[in-house]
Amino acid sequence: MDTKKYFILWMVFIPLLGMSCHSPSHQVSESTEITQAPPAGTLELLNLPPSKPVPFEPLPPVWGGANQAQLWFQPDHRRQRQLVAVQNAGLRMLRIILGHREESVWWDDPPDPYTFESPIGFFHEDSFNRVDRFITECRQAGIRLIVTFGIPTNYFAEFGDWDFYTSTAAKRAYLNRIRQCLLHVHQPSGAMWRDLDDVIWAWEIANEPGINLKGKNSHSPEETVATIHSWLTMCAATIAALDPDTLISIGTAGHSRYYGVNTGDDLRDLGDIPHADIYTLHFYGGDLKQWIRDAKTVTVPFHKQLFIEEFGVQRKARFNGQIETYRYVTEICNRARVPWMFWNLGHLKEDSAWCISEDDPVWNDVVVPAAQEDSGL
Repeated sequence: MDTKKYFILWMVFIPLLGMSCHSPSHQVSESTEITQAPPAGTLELLNLPPSKPVPFEPLPPVWGGANQAQLWFQPDHRRQRQLVAVQNAGLRMLRIILGHREESVWWDDPPDPYTFESPIGFFHEDSFNRVDRFITECRQAGIRLIVTFGIPTNYFAEFGDWDFYTSTAAKRAYLNRIRQCLLHVHQPSGAMWRDLDDVIWAWEIANEPGINLKGKNSHSPEETVATIHSWLTMCAATIAALDPDTLISIGTAGHSRYYGVNTGDDLRDLGDIPHADIYTLHFYGGDLKQWIRDAKTVTVPFHKQLFIEEFGVQRKARFNGQIETYRYVTEICNRARVPWMFWNLGHLKEDSAWCISEDDPVWNDVVVPAAQEDSGL
């Protein structure tokens, strides 16, 4: 992993030190302290097969990975099965999202609620501790992680969609979330998350910043791009100040101009985001070759890494449709020397689900061969 220069932007970092937040009683305090976690060992770790260790070696130029946003929340038997499947397939990376779900939703199993922060500024250590366990399991399996700090829509009820990116209160709240994550102590090791460089490959600012402005944004495209650029720059600078050694991903869908929507996240419009290392595309239809060519007009001159962070198709496409889509993306990525991650690893079998599992034909027909080609296996 390349070490980035330790450079603190004081105009961003100083407000973070005096951050205010809501307590459960909605009284404003001068700062938010990290709640003490239960003693290490409260949550049992999985016993992954010791006969299949995968050492943390430098990543090849091209690699395959999977999204499983809430794998840290899954029951033990399912979490273990999916980690072993990822390990055996030669997939190098998992992406998780530290999201927020207060109500049961039909498409998730288990449907139980979870949150890292509710109300705004009050953090729930039980969720952090579940991720602690999962980080340790990934370390045992030799699987690296991209950890996404949150989802902008989780803050819209409190601040509004546009104001989330522009208001001082909303910015402070999200920077506080970033700080809380980076400084959280990983209970099994005693190290802060920001120091777990062997297993946490990259921090991701947010999942698809800007994309949820689609269809309800009255601001000009130029103002929207400037706003998203400023917000990403602020977040990246804060992460770099607190953790100069871990890569930073911007998490963009990256395609507003492709689809003709005013979301401000098109890589060609954003240009350089200081301190950001990784630019992402979320591909769900179109000409992927052209997408990659267009993205490289920005990533190459600004020395950013590019990868297809999401792609996939609903299960109603049936196995032939899944195989066709996954083969199309992985073959183009492997030829273009661009890493890829599919959306997503899961177990649901409903037509509306966007997941695949190790017992689906696409897994053995496409995912495993493509991942092992990348890994040189």
